[in-house]
Amino acid sequence: MFADDVALWSSIFTSDMKEMKNQMNKMQRALNSICLWADMWKMVLSPEKTQFITFKNKNKKKFPPLQLNLNGTPITETNNAKYLVKELQCVEYWE
Repeated sequence: MFADDVALWSSIFTSDMKEMKNQMNKMQRALNSICLWADMWKMVLSPEKTQFITFKNKNKKKFPPLQLNLNGTPITETNNAKYLVKELQCVEYWE
């Protein structure tokens, strides 16, 4: 584990598109705050190594695609990622 290992979590319990976009904006603001903090402490974050996973159930199928970035560089969406030796895996949808 390195000092710049970070995990963010946001939960959305609605199918309302406006609220979904609001949550995406909150996540982007959190990422922007982390970037500012890292810059202040002279830490380098690697957008190329940064990933995100979207977990959703069937009633969230129309969730807008996330478009998150770290220091202006788009972050890759993935279906699985390792964090602190644990593997997180996204199944397409759950019941």
